[in-house]
Amino acid sequence: MKGFIKTLEAIIASMIILVTMLYFFTFQVSLGEWSNALVQINAEDSLASIYKSGLLTTFVRQNDKESLNNKLMSMLPRTIGFSTEIRGVPNPNIYIGVMNSSDLALIDSMLDDIIYYKKRNISIHIKEMAWDNIEKETNIIFVSDYNNIDGAELDDFLKRGSVILRQDLIQSDLQNQILSDVFDLVWVSGNPSGNAVFYKYNKANLTSFRISNYFANISGKPIDNQFSGFNTVSRIGTDDKTIVRDDTAAVSYAKVNFNITKYGKGRAVWLAEDSASGSNKEEINNLTTALIMWASGERYNMDYPYEKIRPDIYSKASYVVSEEEVYEIVLTFWRIFY
Repeated sequence: MKGFIKTLEAIIASMIILVTMLYFFTFQVSLGEWSNALVQINAEDSLASIYKSGLLTTFVRQNDKESLNNKLMSMLPRTIGFSTEIRGVPNPNIYIGVMNSSDLALIDSMLDDIIYYKKRNISIHIKEMAWDNIEKETNIIFVSDYNNIDGAELDDFLKRGSVILRQDLIQSDLQNQILSDVFDLVWVSGNPSGNAVFYKYNKANLTSFRISNYFANISGKPIDNQFSGFNTVSRIGTDDKTIVRDDTAAVSYAKVNFNITKYGKGRAVWLAEDSASGSNKEEINNLTTALIMWASGERYNMDYPYEKIRPDIYSKASYVVSEEEVYEIVLTFWRIFY
């Protein structure tokens, strides 16, 4: 009997010790990464499936945000929130801001309301606004005089948008820091002719390759097209950011800059003025349109009915489409509940 009681006491003592340890020491059970991996696979498979069904091409060409979002909602778990983005092609809606009525009239005279590009309709929207009140959807600010640029407001805008300057320049103008820092312009000597061609349009790693292809597609002109009628007062040097150069290779008539801000964002375009008329003017207007297509950012959101704000913790899946246009669809997704 005494032996039984001692055994019982030992069991009770052990249970007390065990309960005490559980009280002071908590144990966490790790679920591992399997759950996250399954969601990742689901997201990647969803994008591939939508593309292979032919629906993705339709959604992108028609800018059908609602149908794309509905399709993804039917394929992803209900506990997952998501946002979609298209990268590598011109935005379907390009919003251009100007700061005065003369710039509004100028850019409006150079552009059509609709750009027909590879079975897509790209809409151009132009609106006059103020530097301290740039509307959220604005992709591009267009100016015809660098003296009218508000440097501080431009720096802030370039975190999300682009600037286009169409202006003839003289050497003393390049003392302005905006022209050197934002547009990356350098003065050189030369005797340009006013006739121009695309700069190294066969180099796929250069921006001139993209813009020359935009031009050829919307104009029906060959990539080696010659432009006539540029004013020859500007002497801006050429480098791998040149888009159009004088046919003697002396100077640039159109030049870009990119990754301007410390955040790696922001695009800038400088374009010389012209005195062209007739078909020559039409070709320069098409060049301006191609520059604007690039300056749109070639990156836009496809959320519906509004752009979603992602949380701090998220994952991404993507799918590269190579058809008439090469672009990437990026799906950012996150757990709604943790």
